Amino acid sequence: MGSQYKYQLPENLPMDTLPNKLQSTSRRNFVTGLSVVIVAPLFGCGGGSSSNAQNEQLKEMLVERWNAKFPGRLGSLTIHMLAPNGEFFASTNSLVTPSAHFRGASVTKTFTAASIMLLVKSNKFKLTDKLA
Repeated sequence: MGSQYKYQLPENLPMDTLPNKLQSTSRRNFVTGLSVVIVAPLFGCGGGSSSNAQNEQLKEMLVERWNAKFPGRLGSLTIHMLAPNGEFFASTNSLVTPSAHFRGASVTKTFTAASIMLLVKSNKFKLTDKLA
């Protein structure tokens, strides 16, 4: 990992395993940061080629970092839950294979609708605009 990337992650990034319950602030910050990395590109629609290049750099860096730490292994899906009695991760603790199936349910529709409404509110586009 050189200085070719605009974004740098700490070398001791806690990517080994995620516990059932969060126990440290650094893990909470990692999850928050990762969530921002995943969601932020959705709000940058129409940002031009420089934002696309930055997103690609960040994506490449994350993939390289993962492959260096876990060669030949796929990532997995976990759900971070905030509850009145604590913070938890929902996970099956099973390995992910190329044939693994993830069920996103209808949450993606709600998330997409909310994202679109935020973009409309910030005048990025109108509901009557054609996207394709």
